[in-house]
Amino acid sequence: MKHRTIINIFTGLALAAAVAVIALISIILTGKSHLYNAADRIVQGNNCDGDKTNEAVIFNREPYVYKKGLINILILGIDGEGNLYDNHSPGDMGQSDAVYVVSIDTQSKATHVVGIPRDTMTTIEMSDKDGNTVAVNTGQVTLQYGYGQDIQQCTSLMAKSVSGILYNIHIDRVVVLSVNSIAIINDAVGGVTVTIENDFTDESGEVLDEAFVKGNTIHLTGEQARLFVQERDCNVAESAMDRLSRQEQYMQALEQLLYKKVRKNPFLIMKIIKELKSNDMLYTDMTNAEIVYVFFR
Repeated sequence: MKHRTIINIFTGLALAAAVAVIALISIILTGKSHLYNAADRIVQGNNCDGDKTNEAVIFNREPYVYKKGLINILILGIDGEGNLYDNHSPGDMGQSDAVYVVSIDTQSKATHVVGIPRDTMTTIEMSDKDGNTVAVNTGQVTLQYGYGQDIQQCTSLMAKSVSGILYNIHIDRVVVLSVNSIAIINDAVGGVTVTIENDFTDESGEVLDEAFVKGNTIHLTGEQARLFVQERDCNVAESAMDRLSRQEQYMQALEQLLYKKVRKNPFLIMKIIKELKSNDMLYTDMTNAEIVYVFFR
């Protein structure tokens, strides 16, 4: 009887595991089909899947045709003390201090991250409280996010601007994070290890953390992670580019760690998303199935 009970337990566990695997595969395939649907793109772009040289971008006198099979996800990091949904008005929705495009090659399975400096000059659409465009000026791309009527319009405007900067590529999805989300994500993966490439301070010139000394390799925890990716001294020339370098270093380390953790525990990413959304620190037009596909493709 005891022997049969043990067999039944193992059989039950095996069946549960099989069901979980089948469910995961189903979710992955669903996410893949959604991301491949061009009709759902936030920005269609006009430099997509070109086959002809007259559709190419000319760089150093050489034609480059846009590669087929790419999924482009816009990642935005928004500054400010509050959350993403606080009572804001057009022109005061915050600034996108971190602007990245994560490009997934569905053929080679490679992932490339392109960081766009916040001070990149581009066309900025300014809108009134009703969301109507009232002016079009040239300005820093970081400013475009602030002129939406709500978070959906903010992301749409940013996606359009970023697409234009990158020769009108399509943008499939967008992920918007409050800078305050960094500490939560960082600690959920057990912290991220980085090397301090340059000394840096905040706007007052004060040292942010005793460990933030050039050459130090440190394991960031909690608030340290937010300080590392957000702070800079605006009075120092090129401080925005120095911060961009820090953000790229952090993102690369976080990406590798997050992939490793999520593959061991598929539910971790859902746990992180749930916590961020409950604190109004995350907005995305990606479904859970699409997010799972990105990690398990």
